[in-house]
Amino acid sequence: KRPVRVTNIISTPVSKALKIEFEPTIVPGDTTDVPIKIGTLIYDWKVGLDLKHFKGKLVIKGVGPGGSSQKLSIPWTADVLQGGLEINDTVTHYCSPHSNQPRNFSIVNRFKVPLAITNVSLATEAKSLFSINHFTPRILKSGQKVNIFSISLKENAMNDNVKLESSIMIHTNVSMTEVPLLSYDGKVKKIIPNDHDNYEDSGGPSTMNFGTVGSGTENEAVFALENQNPVSIELHGWGVNMPGAVLELMGCQTGSVRAINKAIRNITVCSYSGNQSIKPGYLAIFKIKVKTPMVEEDTIVGDVFVRTTYERLTIPVYMRVAHGKIALKKLIFSDCFPGAICMRQMNIHSTFSRSMQVTLVAPINKDNRVKYLPLEEESASSASDSKNLPTIHKGENNIGSIAIDLSVSCKLNCYLGLSLNTTIGNQWLNTMSLPSHTRDLDLNLLNARYSRYLNSTGLWDNNITMRLETTEVRGHKFLIIIKPYWPSLIHHHNSNNYDHTNNNKNNNNSNEKNITLLTFPLTQVGNTSYKSLRIHNPSEKNSILIQLVMDWNYPQGSRLYHSLPNKFKQPICSDCSAITAIDGEFRLEFDADENNVFESKWNNIGVASNTLALYLKPRQSKLVKLSYSPSTASTSSGLLFIRNNMTIIEAVRLFGRGAYAQFKFGNRKPSSSTPLLFELTERHLKDCERESTKNNNNNNSHKSLLSNLTVKRSFTARNTGELPIDVYQFYINGIACEGYGFRVLNCHSFRLEPNSTRKIEIAFTPDFTLSKIERELMILTSIGSTIDTDTMKNGIVKLSLLTTIPGHILESCAAVIARPPWESLVHWLAISLSSVLLICILAFSFLEADRIIRGALANMSRCSPVQPPLDLRQLATQTLSIKDDNQKISDAPDNNNSCRNKKTKDESEWMLVGVNSHNNTSNNSNKKSKEPKALKIADWSADDERKLKFDGTNSSICKHPIDSKNGTNEIIPAALPINEMNQRVKHNKNNKKHTADSNGETSLAGEADQQKYVNTFRVGSPTITKHQNNNSTNYNNRRDENRDDNIK
Repeated sequence: KRPVRVTNIISTPVSKALKIEFEPTIVPGDTTDVPIKIGTLIYDWKVGLDLKHFKGKLVIKGVGPGGSSQKLSIPWTADVLQGGLEINDTVTHYCSPHSNQPRNFSIVNRFKVPLAITNVSLATEAKSLFSINHFTPRILKSGQKVNIFSISLKENAMNDNVKLESSIMIHTNVSMTEVPLLSYDGKVKKIIPNDHDNYEDSGGPSTMNFGTVGSGTENEAVFALENQNPVSIELHGWGVNMPGAVLELMGCQTGSVRAINKAIRNITVCSYSGNQSIKPGYLAIFKIKVKTPMVEEDTIVGDVFVRTTYERLTIPVYMRVAHGKIALKKLIFSDCFPGAICMRQMNIHSTFSRSMQVTLVAPINKDNRVKYLPLEEESASSASDSKNLPTIHKGENNIGSIAIDLSVSCKLNCYLGLSLNTTIGNQWLNTMSLPSHTRDLDLNLLNARYSRYLNSTGLWDNNITMRLETTEVRGHKFLIIIKPYWPSLIHHHNSNNYDHTNNNKNNNNSNEKNITLLTFPLTQVGNTSYKSLRIHNPSEKNSILIQLVMDWNYPQGSRLYHSLPNKFKQPICSDCSAITAIDGEFRLEFDADENNVFESKWNNIGVASNTLALYLKPRQSKLVKLSYSPSTASTSSGLLFIRNNMTIIEAVRLFGRGAYAQFKFGNRKPSSSTPLLFELTERHLKDCERESTKNNNNNNSHKSLLSNLTVKRSFTARNTGELPIDVYQFYINGIACEGYGFRVLNCHSFRLEPNSTRKIEIAFTPDFTLSKIERELMILTSIGSTIDTDTMKNGIVKLSLLTTIPGHILESCAAVIARPPWESLVHWLAISLSSVLLICILAFSFLEADRIIRGALANMSRCSPVQPPLDLRQLATQTLSIKDDNQKISDAPDNNNSCRNKKTKDESEWMLVGVNSHNNTSNNSNKKSKEPKALKIADWSADDERKLKFDGTNSSICKHPIDSKNGTNEIIPAALPINEMNQRVKHNKNNKKHTADSNGETSLAGEADQQKYVNTFRVGSPTITKHQNNNSTNYNNRRDENRDDNIK
């Protein structure tokens, strides 16, 4: 009760005899009994009879409610009856002029069963011209013949030249039979090519004009008769009434009326039996051949006739005979491909005395690929006046060019080119980053296009017949040949490049050719050779994208090369297995900014590193540099892949061989430690002894002696390798050409070709100062750092020059050598300057010694020469006085902190040994009795006494205040001699002044008030220092007297 959607109808088994016309239909789910048409079945009884397909099953597939699948199977059968209806179709053929007599139409039942004729009807277009009379339905027995109706032409159509192709339908109980009803005139159409590539109609006059032909030549022309009637037209005869002319029927062919010359290759026999006839829609091709007589000038006319069942055709023939001919060579286009416009010049040689003007150059069969281009100097005028075309004179003539553009005909089926606007074009663009599937994509695109290239002969006509029309010569034919061509983007920029370190030798030639092999010159290991490769866009119309990739950077580059067609792998290397392939030896030399510019123009395109992307406009070229840097002395090979959207991919095989330069100088290798020897013997220096016995010291004798004492040696520079070597300069210990007595005579640059030598002369002039002279000879060459030694680096060959002179001859030879005139002056100036410097040094030394002595004496004078003995027992009783002194010192100003701190430190050191630094005995007996009891120490032995002695070598000094009022300081040496110290103590004692204060105490005043000496003692290993500080407090007189007694 729900609707069902019918999705498909199939027949099983599948049969060609049964055709199913079906469209998806929805069958409603209501309860109506009205059937719904879901398709049509058409059974072809002829095919079914041949294949014996008379039954099968129809499977109807549908989708029910809820998406459930529904199937319905219906069997089908077909009964094919043997036999048919036999009719006389000539009754329904009407040829003008027509008659109004009715024609009876009879049929014969050839079926094995009775046949019922139910109806007869005319087609709609025939009802206005014909009428059917006397028809009655009837049954025909098997084999019975009966007239079932009569047909007649209506009165209004009797006098009209009516052309009609219609039918009469006879309806039976078995099938419907269609009987052709035709009306025609029986005439054929004449087709004669003329100047303007038009064809004459049979209704107007037509002439076969041969134009001017050469005497004694054979000329031919063709014409055709086209049967446009619905019935075949019989040919009863043909011929020509012209002397020396022959007319022949070449055959018949179907097709366009403009393909007459093409029909010459593809014609067939018009009829295999009986009279020749032209089938409906066919052309009958006739050829007329005329052999002209040997006359100077004449005119020949005649007629060509053809007789058929309905008419006799006549075609006039005209020609002018003259002495001469024209010749045009065959044009061959061997470099033409889709996207390029190929051009060839048309050079015509004429021997006719009359000039003629070119009226037409075109293919006989219309071909948009071919275009005629007149001369450039006449193209402007031809644009304004179409009749102003090139003129052919007697002799050689250039009338223009023929241009071929193959892309006009192939369009999307061209064997070259990849549109970047397509899906596959976008995929190719995305592979410029060289993903892993790049190889597969490139191979698929290349193989597809190369297959089209191989089949291009079948796709296009490679031979095109052209026709030249002039005002005199008519229908001159010539042939152009187009050969399939696969272009290349590679042009070798031919140059001879030597490897170099600092210099290149490039001799560029203008010759360029397509290459698949690029060979580098023999290159020294460690150096670099360069080759230039010109990348060219050969297309005239399209711009192309190019990506240059080395094999070591291309994903699976070696596998790609082996998968390429053989055309792209030439030349084949016979010994490639012995050639090494080292990554990085061959490189592309380019600026990285070029890829940045490319990526900026083409957004969303990533270019892989170490690859070069180019965009070339039509006919644009780009010069690319390749480098070869061999790492070993062997042959190397590499591949350069050129990816592009025109030829897809191209490969260039790169070859190079590395070698070491071999250089010898003086039969010594660059690494040799054997020096180049200059040995001067007594025989060479005999002039020294001779001159030494003479007293003649004039300049002339010295000059002649110097020339005699110069020694020259020739050394051979030899190139024993395969590489040319450039020698740039010679150096003697870093000095160019000469130095230290050595001089290279022919010191200029030169080149050593392989296995060549050159003599180098080196002269040595001794100065007789040393008996053995060794210097370094450096030769700057182009051989580079091939040997990693100190004697050869960066192209510098280092050798040693060694000269030996007998030692006992040096003095005699040095005496006879002329000295320069300024030498004596410089000698005396040097002596004088040395003397003055010596005197100044002595004077300064004396003054400095005097200063030092005076300072020492002054220091000694300030110290007492006698040092008082040290009484430790007495010092032990002065502990209390030291404490009072410390209390007073703590009340002193802050500027005495340094000495006070040092005093406290020293006093603590004294306390360690139980000794007081001062004797503070008072005159007051009460105070004395109140002092604390001194610390007793054991008596020292005589050895201990000797160990404890005064150390007068201590150089430390102490700064202490002298007067608290003026705050002046005095620096007293801590290690003065004993006598000087005693003198200072006595001087201070005499300058003391005693004053009485309110407490009966005395204060010590004076210029050297409250001085303190530094005494240094050495007790065992420790050193104990006692400092005397300046105090502003008063000491009692008793303490001063005890101190004086102790000092005494």
